[in-house]
Amino acid sequence: MISEPRKPDAIPRLELIQTGEGLSATKANRSIHALNRITQGVRPVRQIVPTPRGKKGAEQAIRVRFQVMGDDHIEGLDDEGRTVLVAKPWLLRRTPFDSELPEPPPLRDGVKYEYTDGATRTGIIEGDPLADPPIPDETEDQIIIQKFFPDDVVYAEKQDNTGVAITIVGAPEADPPIPDRSVPVALLMLDEGRAWAKVEG
Repeated sequence: MISEPRKPDAIPRLELIQTGEGLSATKANRSIHALNRITQGVRPVRQIVPTPRGKKGAEQAIRVRFQVMGDDHIEGLDDEGRTVLVAKPWLLRRTPFDSELPEPPPLRDGVKYEYTDGATRTGIIEGDPLADPPIPDETEDQIIIQKFFPDDVVYAEKQDNTGVAITIVGAPEADPPIPDRSVPVALLMLDEGRAWAKVEG
C-alpha cells in the first residue's frame, strides 16, 4: 500500500514587536516558543530503514568463520561447523583468473602479480633487457588489508559461476583409475572492505 506523501512542517510565525512597544509576558513566551520550534524542529528526524536486497539473496547469504587462506579462495566453517570454500572477490584474486584468458594473456594495467601465500603478492612491471641501457623490472610487494585472522566472520552468497574451482586429486593407481576432477567453488565472498596495499621497507 502506498502511503500519502508527508506534508511539510509548518514554519512558526514570530510575533512582530515594535520599537518602544511594551513586551508582555504572553507575547514574549509565544516568541520564545516559536524560536524553539524553528531551531529544534517540530517533528523528530526520520530514520531511513535499510532495504533488503530481496528474499532470494537473503536466503542464499551465509556466515562463515575464516580458517585457511588460499590464492583465490578461503576455507572456513559455517554455523554448523562444516567446512566450506568461499571464492575471494575479483580484486583480491585477479591474476590467477587473468592467466586463464586466451593467449597472449593481457596484463592488468601493465602489471602481473605473483602470489605468495594468498595474503601477500608481488606486482611486477616487466622491463626491457634488450634496451640500451637495459630497463630492469619494477616490483612492489603487497599485502591484504584488513588482515584475515582465524574465526573472522565473512559473509558469502551462492553464485552460478564464481570463476574459481579446486582440483580433487584422484587415484591413478586404483582399479579402475580415478582421475583428478575439478569442483567449482559455489560461494562468493561479499565485499568485506579488504584491498591490497603496498608493503613499505
